[in-house]
Amino acid sequence: MTLLSLFAAAINRYNERRRRAQALDELRALSPAQLRDIGVRLDGNRVLSIHDTAEADINTRSDSVPAAREDSR
Repeated sequence: MTLLSLFAAAINRYNERRRRAQALDELRALSPAQLRDIGVRLDGNRVLSIHDTAEADINTRSDSVPAAREDSR
């Protein structure tokens, strides 16, 4: 990597962190009811999707169900 590409990568990381911090601040300004309406839950500095956690529950439950047998043809 050249010095210029290292500098550009550092600027990109800085801009990405600023963008994420601004988005988190905007989400914190919303009420819990508004967050539920858009399917988001805040957990400290993390943003959790209600849909992702529901999908994880479904996947966990389906793991306990035996797999269907393959046809032996």
